Amino acid sequence: SGAAECWGYGEWGQTTPPPSSFTGLSAGAEHTCGITTEGLAVCWGDDTFGQTAAPEGTFASISAGEYHTCGLTTEGSIACWGKDNHDQSQAPTEGTFLSVHAGWSHTCAVRNTGQILCWGSDFHGQIANPSGLFETMSAGADHNCGVTSTATMECWGKDDNGATTPPT
Repeated sequence: SGAAECWGYGEWGQTTPPPSSFTGLSAGAEHTCGITTEGLAVCWGDDTFGQTAAPEGTFASISAGEYHTCGLTTEGSIACWGKDNHDQSQAPTEGTFLSVHAGWSHTCAVRNTGQILCWGSDFHGQIANPSGLFETMSAGADHNCGVTSTATMECWGKDDNGATTPPT
């Protein structure tokens, strides 16, 4: 049906989705966002830093970070909103992208060329853009991992408990 179901810690309302039909969801620290079947970005929960104040427009996907959120528009551009203390919400203004991934206080995106572009906090090397071409990736708290065009995994950033050491 596309109805969102959320559970867990919900003090800020992040587990109480609005009555709508969604094509995708992403949970941040104390907020959750989704893309409606109409392509609208809708967010709920804590809005202390404006992380639930989604802009107008149509979106293909959304990614919630700690206290910021970024969405990939249907035109392939990126819009970010919310906390910006490390420039994690300063989305690139040029180029087209395949996906966007919000981490704790950084954000990465896969360009339509397959290259990775990251911005925001670099306390642990998490925005050191890797070379090569990528099919997909995912941003963690302080690290990222991606699958290259040659089907290998590459990770970068903070290596807590082997987080950036892919299995062989």
